[in-house]
Amino acid sequence: MEAFEKLEKVGGGTYGKVYRAREKAIGLIVALKKTRLHEDE
Repeated sequence: MEAFEKLEKVGGGTYGKVYRAREKAIGLIVALKKTRLHEDE
């Protein structure tokens, strides 16, 4: 995640969040999805 700068949150749901981000080295705009992981009990 250190290679990216989060610009704004664009969505989310039960399993995670989606962010608009910029790749720091070349400035490419991307979408990053941060997914929550959990173990079933």
